[in-house]
Amino acid sequence: MAEIKDPRGKLLLGEAVRLLVQSGVSGVAITDFINEYSEVVQSSLVEQQAPISDLKAQMKEAVREVLHELAPPSRRAGAEKRKRVPVVVDGLRTSLSLHASLLSKTEDTLGTSKQARLLLNELANSKPADHPNRSAWVEEQLRHHLTLIKAEAAIKTAH
Repeated sequence: MAEIKDPRGKLLLGEAVRLLVQSGVSGVAITDFINEYSEVVQSSLVEQQAPISDLKAQMKEAVREVLHELAPPSRRAGAEKRKRVPVVVDGLRTSLSLHASLLSKTEDTLGTSKQARLLLNELANSKPADHPNRSAWVEEQLRHHLTLIKAEAAIKTAH
């Protein structure tokens, strides 16, 4: 009798034995069944399994595809630089990680880097407690603020 190591094979053979017992088959017939079909189950399961090296290669390819979908090579290679900006939140020094181009655009729009830092401090301190990422929240609010300034400037020039 071959020992079945695959849990699927054990389940399959166990269910077959359970059905035989429920149908009233004798103990001798059940023993003969187990001896004969253990080898059949074991050999059929071994044939169906993919070699480990193939499985590993398939997993690598699947991970590569997922990574490619999440961050295509063109996006990873040309990722925009981020800049750390010191701020004071609730009396404690910390920093924000912001896109350098957004920071530069903010300084250009507001006129000086001091005004930009004041705005960044104000935005950093106004982050809601339920938002997990202060830098992302400040960037979003900064974009809204710059859009509002641009819209106000357009209205002034229109009048």
